[in-house]
Amino acid sequence: MEAPFEKWRRGRGLTYQQLADLIDVPQAVQARRYALGKAMPRPETVSKIIQATNGEITADALHEGCMVFAEEQARKASQPEAA
Repeated sequence: MEAPFEKWRRGRGLTYQQLADLIDVPQAVQARRYALGKAMPRPETVSKIIQATNGEITADALHEGCMVFAEEQARKASQPEAA
């Protein structure tokens, strides 16, 4: 399953730098973390994301992205390591 914000970004063909510029964050790496659900943005950045996506990405969608990431990490951790 893909995080909603990442799906939105990919659907528009945006690079992480373009996304960073769009949501007014200084680094592409931070925009990547938000898109993939690896980090939850601060409230002021959430507002910028909602505005930049014309409401297509909401605070709930960002939270969902974080849950997708957490579930993927838990699944990886529960798999036995290859010998």
